[in-house]
Amino acid sequence: MELRRYLDVLARWWWMFVASTLLAGTVAFFYSGNLPPTYRTTALLFVNQVAAPGTLTLSDTLLNQQLAKTYSQMMVQPVVLEQVAARLNLTFGTSTLGSMVSASPIRDTQLLLITVDGSDPALIRDVANTLAEVFIGRQAPYFPPGQSASALQVAQPALLPTQPIGPRVPFNTAVAALFGLLLALGVAAFLEYMDDTVKTPDELQEATSLATLGAVMRFSTHDGASGTLLSADHLRNPAFEAYRLVRTNLEFATVDRPLGVLLVTSASPGEGKSTTVANLAMALTQAGKRIIIVDADLRKPILHRLFEVANKQGLTNLLLMDDAQVELHLQPGPVDGLRILPSGLLPPNPAELLASPRLATLLERLKREADLVILDSPPVLAVADGIVLASRVDGTLLVVDSQRTRADALRRAHDALAKSGTHMLGAVLNKLNKRSGSYYYDYYYYTHDGASPNGSPTEATGLRHRARRGRRT
Repeated sequence: MELRRYLDVLARWWWMFVASTLLAGTVAFFYSGNLPPTYRTTALLFVNQVAAPGTLTLSDTLLNQQLAKTYSQMMVQPVVLEQVAARLNLTFGTSTLGSMVSASPIRDTQLLLITVDGSDPALIRDVANTLAEVFIGRQAPYFPPGQSASALQVAQPALLPTQPIGPRVPFNTAVAALFGLLLALGVAAFLEYMDDTVKTPDELQEATSLATLGAVMRFSTHDGASGTLLSADHLRNPAFEAYRLVRTNLEFATVDRPLGVLLVTSASPGEGKSTTVANLAMALTQAGKRIIIVDADLRKPILHRLFEVANKQGLTNLLLMDDAQVELHLQPGPVDGLRILPSGLLPPNPAELLASPRLATLLERLKREADLVILDSPPVLAVADGIVLASRVDGTLLVVDSQRTRADALRRAHDALAKSGTHMLGAVLNKLNKRSGSYYYDYYYYTHDGASPNGSPTEATGLRHRARRGRRT
């Protein structure tokens, strides 16, 4: 599964890898192609200094090798280069000349290699030969008597180069492209490391220990949706299957604990809790359930707009009146078995109103009218309303936006709900993109083909889906 996650990261950032590689390679290609050609020539000096004329000992050989190393450093000093520049009437200074010239001893020999690079073949040949002559002339007074002619000689003068050694356009392009790819990999790794949004069931369980009851991918009007509400005419649409899965897993999660009132909430605004309430209710009514949706978000209600019902009267009216008839405030939904109780007029003190004893009485009356009452509440971390409602229901479902919910915010929301004493049923991963959604389903079948962690209630669902898949094949 770790390999699958790495492949998913690569698939998510492939565009940056391709763009960075192509950009770096293209820049290097055109830059290298516009550079002037570079030539190289070399000259060889032979170091042959002996302690006594006519004799050659091992110590003389070792001395010459050491002298070759010493001469390689002395040859590129400004005092030598100034004489070379003066003799050749060069128009540039010794610093530029020094960047063109290098000298190095050839290992285990008495040879000293002079290398000169430049764009003018004749010039670099003359520089190499003149440098050898100038250096030999400067060292002659220091040779032992009788050795000035043979202690330092030109073994091979520099020749006129005919083939350039650079720029190496293919090599430079390949190196730059590789560097661009490595840079993109580093940026992607950094972004993934800094991204603490909860995208997978593993990350959700690590943050909250909650089971994932389902994953809902992003859907649009092309998927049979009207805004964010799936149409009753498209109940067999693949987008609706995710809510059927949540419905089924919710039934398994409450098999030993009857569920009369369900709270659906989220950590922060904009995570899709109201959409989940609406479409989950549609999926439950499809299974023959009588559902009442209550818009308990008395600050920014949205369910009346999703279902296109009036919001002049609703929950606030029932909480303010003692003997109000509940049936008069319930409005029919788009499918049979679904009724909506909108929020009504927004009160100045929503938290205090929801904390009143009348809410518990109202919920009992609503439970007698339906198989399940679903409450849509404000986000837990935004206001205290969600915590107040959580203490009044039989179970709570947490909606998690896979693209924006951070692990720390989710953890704080879960802890706040747990302190209210509510029964946490699980979570819904919402707004998955195609790749993360594909990862979820791969994870889902992989988990249930092996061992389900903690015997989660989704195990039976996974078995049922495998059986269904087998029948199709």
